[in-house]
Amino acid sequence: MDLSRVKDTSYERLSKWFNDLRSAIDEYNISIENIYNMDESGFAIGEVEGAVSIINFHIRARLQRANLGRQEWVTSVECICVNRTAPRWAR
Repeated sequence: MDLSRVKDTSYERLSKWFNDLRSAIDEYNISIENIYNMDESGFAIGEVEGAVSIINFHIRARLQRANLGRQEWVTSVECICVNRTAPRWAR
């Protein structure tokens, strides 16, 4: 998790975000069939000779990680609807 996300994650901030989301859904009459979540993740593959991690001792969060050596990256993208279905283009 990025350091900025760690600092900005609190019950109050998350509650406000979900309350704002609920207000927008109600105001614009958005049905659950039209609400999606997408996320992407990157995976390193290939030769890795070593890695170095830099960790903030006070918040116990990893700030950086340097991978040494040659490697390739593969990106995975996921998408799912609030009603637990995948979009037609992803099937």
